[in-house]
This record gives sequence, structure tokens and C-alpha cells, in this order.
Amino acid sequence: MNKTTVWDIGHKPGRLSCAFNASPRSTIQWFKNGKLITDNKYLYRVEESHTDSVLHKFWTTISSIVFYGYDRGINEYSADNTLNPSDAGIYTCVVSNTYGKIQSETELIIEFPPIVTTSTPFAAVDIKDNIPAVLQCAVHSVPSSTVEWYKGDKLLSPQERISIENGKGEKFESSLSIIKVSKLDYGNYRCVATNKYNEKGETSVVLQEKSRPNQIKDFKLSSRTWNSLNLYWTPGFDGGETQSFKLVYTKKNSNQLPLHIEKITQNRYNLTGLEPDNNYEVTIYPFNIMGFGPPTSSLTFKTSKLLLPVPQRIEYYFSKRILSYRVPSSAICVKVEIYEKDWKILVTCAPHGNGTYKVSSKFSPKKIRVSFCSRHFKSICGPNSEALFVYDDVEEQQAISTGTVIIIGIVSVSIVLILLIIVIFTIIKRRKPPSQKVVIDEKLDDSLWSRTKKCLTSNLNDVCDIPSTVEVNGNDTYSYPHHRLQRSCEIPVVLAPTPSDSGSNSTKKTFYEVRV
Repeated sequence: MNKTTVWDIGHKPGRLSCAFNASPRSTIQWFKNGKLITDNKYLYRVEESHTDSVLHKFWTTISSIVFYGYDRGINEYSADNTLNPSDAGIYTCVVSNTYGKIQSETELIIEFPPIVTTSTPFAAVDIKDNIPAVLQCAVHSVPSSTVEWYKGDKLLSPQERISIENGKGEKFESSLSIIKVSKLDYGNYRCVATNKYNEKGETSVVLQEKSRPNQIKDFKLSSRTWNSLNLYWTPGFDGGETQSFKLVYTKKNSNQLPLHIEKITQNRYNLTGLEPDNNYEVTIYPFNIMGFGPPTSSLTFKTSKLLLPVPQRIEYYFSKRILSYRVPSSAICVKVEIYEKDWKILVTCAPHGNGTYKVSSKFSPKKIRVSFCSRHFKSICGPNSEALFVYDDVEEQQAISTGTVIIIGIVSVSIVLILLIIVIFTIIKRRKPPSQKVVIDEKLDDSLWSRTKKCLTSNLNDVCDIPSTVEVNGNDTYSYPHHRLQRSCEIPVVLAPTPSDSGSNSTKKTFYEVRV
């Protein structure tokens, strides 16, 4: 490679190559200013080709680094490439195999038109202060540029009240100084640079009277926690005087009055003392000794959720009535719940103290559970853990165990007796009474039929005098159980269709089933 390679910013294709012969085949690495370049899709692509000689005595290798990638403003469908001023530097091609290594390097120079910027687009001087106004700009170009200052379209030249100073090299600063400032000096000034490309680069600087500060820019959230918001912003022009910032915030959708942070001297602030998982509206007002500048639009930021730890190693010393626990932070308090007949809160937010809590003798807890809560927001608690009961006396523990066994035994016996009573009642209820059958032929006299009919149609509280058996001529029997009246008390129930009203001399035979 040549010792120096000069490209302009529009050079295409952007490719550096080195070629060599070696046996056996070698590996190649590229470096920029001593730092290894890797093949990637963002800035560079490394290409290689290997050719065997006719007599197979050595390999000819050509390696190239291509200035190509997504960070150059191109995509996978574009075959173009774009050089940047930052591509300038010393590029080294290193070749190595088992016998050693060699290298070749070139200094790449990228030429481009002037790039002109300023860090102070505003300058403020009061006439009565009798101090000079200094306007500045920064110039970067290859080759170096010449700089001129204009007020509006009027070219300025050094004179009694005006002086211009320019640096040297590819990067330098230029300044315009004006002494004995008058109102006529206020206005817009331009810093204009040119080099061999005849493309002008320029920036503007406004000279004005001192004023209130300009509105801030880029107001955003830098980070957050469950009770804080870390805010950041870019200050606007200070108006020529030292500026500070006032922060006003309120919880969104609440009746809370706005809170004020009166004087912030930096361009960031960590807003604390907030509630977890809540939205806050925040506004920034810049001000200096001249007054308040325009505020930002009200922006909404949200705190994160509060994640409290799960209590570990919770122990209750039964005889001493001491609950023991470990609290990881002084910002946490302890919520204690006990179970006697049901769960109830014993203490909402006990101080972490030395990690113990004395349970009153008026309580006889069978279970205890503990959860950690925020000291500032007692209603926000984490998951709970049940305490392990610790007994100092073996007999005490045995007595408690014996009582528990007795209670369980009584409950079990009661359940068995109840089930036995239910079974006996079910058997009795399902038992069917015996039945007798009565066969009545056509010779049934009127008096027997009248009594039967009366029994069927009378109130069930009446006693029916129906014979249990009736002698029948012949052996014929007839089963006809279509209708049924249930038995009540000691009254028999006759199962039969309603007999015909044609009279007792009916020749129809009817079968009655009498349940007694």
C-alpha cells in the first residue's frame, strides 16, 4: 500500500487493499490506529481472495477492507458507500503464517468541505456594562479553511472596535470581539468558512441585550425508582445572566396541590418522596435575575412499582411470646397477623427495632404470619411468610400436642355418630309396609261398596271400616293398580280405579289392593 492515501468525502468505492505471496497460506488482520477491525455490517466489510501458483509453490492473497455498513446511512439493498471524516487514520494490513508475519500500512486522509458549529448561539451584553461582546465558532475541514464574519449580509473586517482571531489547522476556533457595544451592534452574525471545495460552511450567533432565559429543551426522564424520578434537560440560552430552574410537580388525577422545588442550579434533578406506581406531572421554569423564562409543557412521568422482599427465618418463641424476624432496611416496617379463630391484624407497621416483637398475653395465636411494608406508605406490603413456632419446654409441646389429639378424637367420634344416625333413619324411611289383596266380584253388596266409596272420598282423618279379606266364588283374580292414595296415620289406603256409578249389580270385576 502507498504510504499516504488521499480521498475526498465522495470517493467511491471506499476500499483499501494489500496483496502478498506466502507459503503456506496465511491469515490477514486489519487495524485502524492500532485497533483491530472486525468484519461487521455497520462500518466495514473485510474481503479476501486466495490463488494457488502454477507450480503450487505459494499462494497469492489479496485482502481488502471496504467502507460499507448500516451506520453509513445505507441499507442492504444499496451497493453505495459513504465516507466520514472520522474514517481518516492509519490503516495496517498484518499477514502471518507459521514462519512469521509482515505488515503494510497507509495513512488515509479524507478531504471534505468545512463543517462550522458553535456552542454559544446566543450572546448577551448590556450597553451599560461596558464589556466586550465575544462571538465564537468552531471550524473543521480538510484541507484547512479560511473564515469570514458577517453581520447579516455585510462582511466585517478588523477595525477600531472589531477584532477577528482565527486558529490554524484542520480543527480550530474563530472569534469575533466587539468593544463599546451599542444598540446598533445587536443582531444576527454569521461565521462562514471555505476551502478548496468552494462549499461554504456557516453558523449563526445572535448578539442581544440581557434578558430572561430561553425555554429549556430535551426535557426527559433519565431513570426512576418506586419513589423517585431522575429528570434531565438541556438549558436554553441564559439571557446573559446565570440561570436557575424551578420545578413544579403534582400527582396526576389527585386533589393534591402542586409542590415546588424553588432553585435548581444544575440541568438535572432527582425528585424524591413520591408514591410507587403513580403518574406525576412535572413542569420546569428557567429564571435569572431578569425574571422567569417560558416554562416547558407539562410532562407526565411514572414511578416504578414497589417490590418488597419476602420475610425470611420468622420464628415465634412460644413460652416467651417473642416473634423474631430480620428486616433488610430501615425504610421497611413489619405487619403481623395472628390466627385464633380467624386471621386478624395484630400490628399494622411495627418498627423494625432489633428484629423482635412481643405478643400480648391476651392473645393465643395458633398461627402467625409476617409481611414487610413501606414505612412511608404503610398500605403497600409485600408477600407474607408464616412463623415457625419454637418451644423451649418439651413437656409444653407434648401437652399442646395431646390437647390437639383429644380435640381431633372428639370431632371424629361426633362425625361417626352423626353418620350412623343418618344411615338408620334412611333404612327406616325406605321400609315398605306389607299389603293385602282384596278381590271383590259382582256380588259386592251395596253396604260394603258404600263404605269403601266413603273411605275413598272422605277426609283422611276419618277411619274407614273396610274388611281385610273377602271370600270370592271361584279362583279368578284381577290386577288393576292404576290409581293410588297414600296412607296417613292408621288409615288404610285403597288402590283402585273409581268404581262405576252404575250400581252394585255391575257385572264388572274390580281388584282392590289394600295397604295396612
